[in-house]
Amino acid sequence: MTNDLARGLSFMVAGPPDAFAVVVTPSLSSFSPSLSTPTASTLSSSPLSLETLVAGSTRAATSETTVYSPYVRGLAGVNQSLNYFCINMLVIIFAVIALVALIYRVATAINAHLRYLRAAGSDASTQACLKQNQTSFVPWLKRNVLLAPLFTTRHHREMTFTLRNGHILNFGTFPLRLQTVLLIAYIASNIAYCCILDYSQSRKATLAELRGRSGALAAFNLVPTVLFALRNNPLIHILKISYDTFNLFHRWCARTVIFMSVLHVGAWGTNTVDQGGSAMVGKLITSYASLSWATLAMATMLLIAVQSWSPVRRAAYETFIAGHRLLVFLAIIGVCVHLDKDNLPQLPYVWTVMFLWIAEWFFRSMRMIFRNYGHREKTDVLVEALAGGACRVTFHVARPWNYKPGGHVYISLPQVQWFAMHPFSVAWSSEGQQQDPFDDEESFTSIDLEKDVKTTTEELGKAQISRRSVSLIVRARNGMTRKLFDLATKSGKNGLQMSGYIDGPYHGHDNIDAYGTVLLFAAGVGITHQLGFVRHLIQGHDDKTVAAQKIVLVWSVPDMECLSWVQPWLDEMLHMPAYRDVLQIKIFVTRTASPLHLSSGQGTVAISSGRCNAQKVVDEVFANRVGAMVVTVCGPGAFADSVRSAARSKVELGSVDFVEEGFSY
Repeated sequence: MTNDLARGLSFMVAGPPDAFAVVVTPSLSSFSPSLSTPTASTLSSSPLSLETLVAGSTRAATSETTVYSPYVRGLAGVNQSLNYFCINMLVIIFAVIALVALIYRVATAINAHLRYLRAAGSDASTQACLKQNQTSFVPWLKRNVLLAPLFTTRHHREMTFTLRNGHILNFGTFPLRLQTVLLIAYIASNIAYCCILDYSQSRKATLAELRGRSGALAAFNLVPTVLFALRNNPLIHILKISYDTFNLFHRWCARTVIFMSVLHVGAWGTNTVDQGGSAMVGKLITSYASLSWATLAMATMLLIAVQSWSPVRRAAYETFIAGHRLLVFLAIIGVCVHLDKDNLPQLPYVWTVMFLWIAEWFFRSMRMIFRNYGHREKTDVLVEALAGGACRVTFHVARPWNYKPGGHVYISLPQVQWFAMHPFSVAWSSEGQQQDPFDDEESFTSIDLEKDVKTTTEELGKAQISRRSVSLIVRARNGMTRKLFDLATKSGKNGLQMSGYIDGPYHGHDNIDAYGTVLLFAAGVGITHQLGFVRHLIQGHDDKTVAAQKIVLVWSVPDMECLSWVQPWLDEMLHMPAYRDVLQIKIFVTRTASPLHLSSGQGTVAISSGRCNAQKVVDEVFANRVGAMVVTVCGPGAFADSVRSAARSKVELGSVDFVEEGFSY
């Protein structure tokens, strides 16, 4: 009797092609949808309409009635084997790109090491044979593919639009030529896979196949989307590709996930509306937890698309990053529950995403605890307000660390802003107290800067580097940096003491020890990235552990007050034994009331007014280069693009490489 009643309350009536299959169950928890496609005999045997089925099932039972189509739920109509093939093809594409990048990095590393063995500690005459290119193909490849902007010279210069009220909308930057090719190939392949459908079958079956394909691709593409966004992405260290580049691919992978999700929902919604009307969409969403969570995930992804649009993201980045993480978390949970409730085979992709995210967060948290808490010690911070709207932030870390030039750190200052980590280049790092930078015959402050410099020896003395310290220069912009500067200004000459945390260091991947000539460009606060390289190369020249015989540091600043940011460290470098043999410093002041042309007694430091002509500087250094030459830059987009253009013009004329440090957001 009980079994008969159960069979009577759970039955399926097959209707014509446009009809739904109706399942009546005592509760949603006991529902188990059939994934089989109705046969032709069963479809032709039933004359019932959708309205008759729904009305009949309503009268037959007082329990909840759920109406669905075999092409709306489950795997009916889905070509799962072709889905796996398409995903495998994407895996192969990613693997081939990674393998090519790895081969190129290994080849360049071997070449650089061989050059280093020949040039380290040698003089200019020994390095003369290294000035020229050994092949013509690699320089052509660098100039026209690897270093080439998408069009002419514009790469990091941001695209902006000014509204009538004066507000500026920022639309981001153009990718490089090679990056564009890779992005087009990736996006086109995803779209092509969604077009490989069996168009000979019915419209509903084709839409079901599209629903399955786009859903599978959306789930799989979540993996590179999250992986590329992680600070500790292992591919950064394996392939020696910058986080900034992975961040670019992260954004486009995320857009692909959202696009595929829209296709997935659109195919499902079209079939549902065609077979049951728009009211059936809401009925199914409210009836099944799987579809309810899928709706939450889709709505969250659409919010992410709006929130991460460049003008919105850049207008309030700190608000964006906090909300972005929350929305991404909700989207991943929604997708996970959706797949789990329907027992769909794409669930392992989401588990992989969650594992990567949690593992990276755990690793970063453990490293922060280790870095900031030692035996009876804890990291503390000294913040000093400087002229020119900047702060010198010095972290006295609890444990020693292995600093390398070109590194950056993420910092947290709970007293200024809770639950936020901000990246900054490391300007200076020290394990011990340094000598007084004002006791020698020549120092940076000995240059006669007349009345333009407002700093004093007393102010500069505050910057003495204490034991196990990491120093940053933070330019006051908006949000946290502005609040930090205001607090430091109010604290007076003694600076502001507070607790803080540091995560890092995250080292750069460009080794410049094998170049006889090193030309370093910086603009504004970008000087912090270059100082570590200059100190390392001067010391290496003295120890005969690097090839550098000529080091030229070019710094563009808006006014003379900005010189106070790094004067103590420049003075310290000017006290190193070998600096006179290799170092030249050229400073360009873009905003001055009168022309400037100042230089130190030894001619090591020169200050002039006006904008830096990158092409002119590169031409001068290239003409008098020693051995192989590298040009590096860290600064605003337009400045970096001008340096890139100047360096590219020399790549095919001699052994010249180019390195750019940037952080897009």
